[in-house]
Amino acid sequence: MSVEEASTFALNMISDGSTVTMTTGAPRLRDTLRERGLDVVRARHHRAAQGGGGVRCTALTLDNRLPSRAR
Repeated sequence: MSVEEASTFALNMISDGSTVTMTTGAPRLRDTLRERGLDVVRARHHRAAQGGGGVRCTALTLDNRLPSRAR
């Protein structure tokens, strides 16, 4: 990945293991992910980027397990 792509928050992405949602500003990374068999969905994130965030910053993760409580 190039410095230019990294500056577009290219690594700030979401994946479920088969599909990756990422920014529109990283065509080389997109092509690499597709070559590795992943489906790629590109999302515009101009508003989030203005605040210093990316695609991942706008996602709500529901599959994280809560840590067990110590007793």
